[in-house]
Amino acid sequence: GITPLHIAVRLGNDEIVKTLLDNKADPTITDDDGYTPLMKSIIFKKDNIFNILSIRDKNFLLTNKDGENAIDYMVKYECLKCLNYVFNYLKENNIRAKLDRDKYINLVKKYSSIKNSNLLPIKNKLNEIADYINNKNLEIIQTNRLVKKTSSNLNSKKKLKKLRIRKG
Repeated sequence: GITPLHIAVRLGNDEIVKTLLDNKADPTITDDDGYTPLMKSIIFKKDNIFNILSIRDKNFLLTNKDGENAIDYMVKYECLKCLNYVFNYLKENNIRAKLDRDKYINLVKKYSSIKNSNLLPIKNKLNEIADYINNKNLEIIQTNRLVKKTSSNLNSKKKLKKLRIRKG
């Protein structure tokens, strides 16, 4: 059912939201339809409450019964500020998990056909997120290759050194 946290979000009462969270209310709890308080803060355009909740709930990809997540609602309700928050969170925490990366990329693809000029900043932010994730993934691959190459070179040097000791 609906929780006191969901009600506080709908009412836009940030003090009650803070009090509930301080008293161990679960920010990821869902109502009967699978909506989290974070999703509801986006839908009801409660930016102040989004800020409070997003500190404790970083699960932007949790889906409701309709298969939609917080980022879907950020796009639907044109919350560029929310998408900026997600982008900064990804950068600051070096989100690298393939599963998360794929989900974010799929979201970008889902909204890539946005034509409405009002939504272009949203589309641009989604593309920026995708570019960041793809570049991060590329950095990881390059770093892994460098580590393997360095490790291989070190092993070769150790083997060469052992051969010299045996010969000497």
